[in-house]
Amino acid sequence: MRTSRPIPSRDQEARSPQIGTQASKGSKALVVAKTNSKEQALRGALSLIMLALMALAVSLLLLPRAAQAQGLRIPHALLIANQDYDELPRVTGALRQGRDLAFELRALGYRVTRLENANQADLIAGVGDFFASSQDASQRLVFYSGHTLSVDNTSYILPTDAEVTNAFDLYRKALNMDALVAALSAGRAPGALLVNGGYDHALAGDVELILGDGAGLVSAALTQPMGRADVLVLFAQSGGTPTTSSGGQLFVNLFLASLVRDGRMDLMEALSTLVVSVAQRSNGELRPQLSLDFVSTTTLAGQPSAGGSTTGGFASQAEQDAWDQAQASGTLAGYDAYLADYPGGVFAAQARRERAALYDSYGLRAINETYITKRTSNTRQGPGTNFGKVTTLSRDTQVTVIGRVSGKSWYLIELPNGEQAFIYSTLIEPAATSEFVIWQQVNRSGDMAALDDFLQRFPNGRFESQARQQRAAIFAAELDRRLARLRVTPINQLYFLEREAQVYNFPSRRDGTVLGRFNALQKLTVIGAVSGTAWFEVEIRGGRGFMERSDLQAYAGSDFEAWEAVQNSDNRRALRRFLRNFPDSPFAAQVQALLDALTPSEPAVILINKPYYTLRASRLRATPGRDGAILDTISANTVLDAVSMTADRAWIQVRVRTSSSRREGYIFANLLAEYEGSDLQAWRALGDNPTVRELRIFLRDYPDSDFRADAQARIAALTGGGTSDTEEPMDVRMVTNRPTRIFEQANRRSPILLSLSDGVRVRVIARVVGRDWVKVRARSGGSGRIEGYIRFSHLSDEGASGGTGLDVEDITPEVRVITQDGTKLLDAPNGNQVDIGRRLLAQDAIQVDGKTSDGLWYRSQVNGRPVFVQAALLGPYLGSERKDWDDVLQRNSRQGYEFYLRKWPRGRWVNEARAAAQRLQVSPLEDLVDDLFDDLKKL
Repeated sequence: MRTSRPIPSRDQEARSPQIGTQASKGSKALVVAKTNSKEQALRGALSLIMLALMALAVSLLLLPRAAQAQGLRIPHALLIANQDYDELPRVTGALRQGRDLAFELRALGYRVTRLENANQADLIAGVGDFFASSQDASQRLVFYSGHTLSVDNTSYILPTDAEVTNAFDLYRKALNMDALVAALSAGRAPGALLVNGGYDHALAGDVELILGDGAGLVSAALTQPMGRADVLVLFAQSGGTPTTSSGGQLFVNLFLASLVRDGRMDLMEALSTLVVSVAQRSNGELRPQLSLDFVSTTTLAGQPSAGGSTTGGFASQAEQDAWDQAQASGTLAGYDAYLADYPGGVFAAQARRERAALYDSYGLRAINETYITKRTSNTRQGPGTNFGKVTTLSRDTQVTVIGRVSGKSWYLIELPNGEQAFIYSTLIEPAATSEFVIWQQVNRSGDMAALDDFLQRFPNGRFESQARQQRAAIFAAELDRRLARLRVTPINQLYFLEREAQVYNFPSRRDGTVLGRFNALQKLTVIGAVSGTAWFEVEIRGGRGFMERSDLQAYAGSDFEAWEAVQNSDNRRALRRFLRNFPDSPFAAQVQALLDALTPSEPAVILINKPYYTLRASRLRATPGRDGAILDTISANTVLDAVSMTADRAWIQVRVRTSSSRREGYIFANLLAEYEGSDLQAWRALGDNPTVRELRIFLRDYPDSDFRADAQARIAALTGGGTSDTEEPMDVRMVTNRPTRIFEQANRRSPILLSLSDGVRVRVIARVVGRDWVKVRARSGGSGRIEGYIRFSHLSDEGASGGTGLDVEDITPEVRVITQDGTKLLDAPNGNQVDIGRRLLAQDAIQVDGKTSDGLWYRSQVNGRPVFVQAALLGPYLGSERKDWDDVLQRNSRQGYEFYLRKWPRGRWVNEARAAAQRLQVSPLEDLVDDLFDDLKKL
């Protein structure tokens, strides 16, 4: 079993200038920097910003110097690795890079100072300590891995607590690389600067908002500091392309290999070779940038120490076996196992190169988030089940997802022990949204509101039962206190259950516990009504409980009480009284059956027991038939109770209720209509002050309502425009297809001019646009010709069967129209309906390419076949709400959606328009940033 090489803790090494051998004097300092940068010149830098930059450089140059009593003897290295940021994405592998580099540099005789996850204070203090303690070094090398930022041709190292809220934070809180190079040059030893940065991050956008568009901002590509004759600067990537995690790791791996292989080579030669190797191994995606002003002659390090190893040595049999095993596996885990046992081994450099190439081949899409296993899961050495197993993770184990393998459903993860492995994507989920993590937080809180939110979010989750038990326990602990606070108004009356219902120990379905269940028609004593709720307190088994008011009904005066009184009765008067008093009772059918059994000679009737209303003024008769005595004349639109209908369905028995009397009688069935779902009910539901949208919905749902004219008049009054029906002239002869009537207006409640039987010829002289009405001219025996309105659906083409035989004239170009709700498509005029797989709704747009010679039908195309639709059910597309909505969708701008909302405040797509306008609205933060930038420009 291989074990990972121990890594010194941050307490042992971070910011400690005492690690390594004693410093000695020498010539100039050396710092190597690795970065991924893009060089972009920025114009118009503020003078205050330049002053801040100069102040930082001077502060680094004035670091205290140690007395130089002896010659320079050993090289010094400062390694800064920032991986975990407060506000920025995690830089995968940064800490590991710093630790691996520290091992190799110590093997070459360097004195190493390490800073890990350094915040602003740690960074400034650590850099100052390094320069103070390395005055006598033979070389000074600085390595940085983490987030960087370039503004106004100046690059900065970002501490882990980096936060830029104004134009000066960047220069005050970050580390200026130009000042860092100047401080290195101020020493007496040659040096080099290596920066592994340039990872793309959201902070760049924030800085751009603060500094404005005029600032030259480069987020993922750095501006390299100028090299000097005694300071060599090396960035991992030249300007123009951001650094990826795999690219940054490749650079570090090859640099580590050069330390082992080329430890005594000339510095410029060694790093120039490294530049070429990185470009080749990354297929040109990574192009390191090396300054060419360096003229000092120095090796990459002094003579390797006894702890170092080179490729020129001989491997032991154990190391050779470990290397053979790593090569045979060809996986990250295999190479990691070898490097853990032999970090300075003969094959260490090759192992790092092979590992870097393998890592880069996966094309990882960076994630760097904490996930959690959903069940017991195997991890693999590679992205596939054909790779060997690394370890088995138990359920609810947290891991760090480094990235997703390109083109595969596999993640590369960091295990709890620091090793890397692959896992299938369906086996893990983000920890922040997982039920396990959220339950741990909720369970510790013991808060009822948090438990309610959890149960709403995971109603059938793993911990649903535990959450409900804990919630019940919390509620039970305070149940007595809550019951004592209830205010109950005494009632003490007998009620009965209309349906099966449950009784609770508290007046709430959510908080209460079910004490029992009662069947329908069971009588209970209601003790009182719980104030402010819809619950009754009831008496059960000598105790008390709570039931919803909607489940209970007062027994006294109810149909249940009346039914118990007559269910065994043979009194026909009592049975009729029950039907009269409780026509909608569920016992009405049983009472009617009892009554029918007692009066077999009475004519059969059809029970209705529904509200009806009069279509026009109607006579109430004492018996069904025109010879019945007239009891009263009922005005139009009067709602009354329809009790039953005669067997021939010609007359309806009704009950008319007034404030002073109650009368029963019969009205001709054709003069009545059901009230529920009628246009009269909908019209009355609008109230006295309906909105334009409500009126338009009414017209859409009831296009042929008798209240259409009233609705249009109200819309005109509210909008200042006219919306009355328009008529389109026509001249075609048709015949009635059923008995019908000609009305004075396009309204069933207007005066009747003439009654027509089936097959009567009329001439259609106009159609009401958008409605199922046409204007006709017909002959009347007594008064000659009359003109009036008739329902278009009551007419058929003269001499045509199914609408065939009509000429269809092509419309060129095609015309776009909109439909009404319920529009039907037929295979021919007056033909059969065509199923198009969906229902046509109001404001649906269709293309018409033809029109029948009588002008009553339009032709369209569905799946290549012609279909026909009534012209009366179509409206113009131009000027419609649908046309405005289509234009708004095409523009997809906030102004367009706001225009639609102003014009159609209660339109069909108003909710979608509001959401889109909100999504495109400029945020207050953007306005604030714009104002700040304007103020800066004035300065």
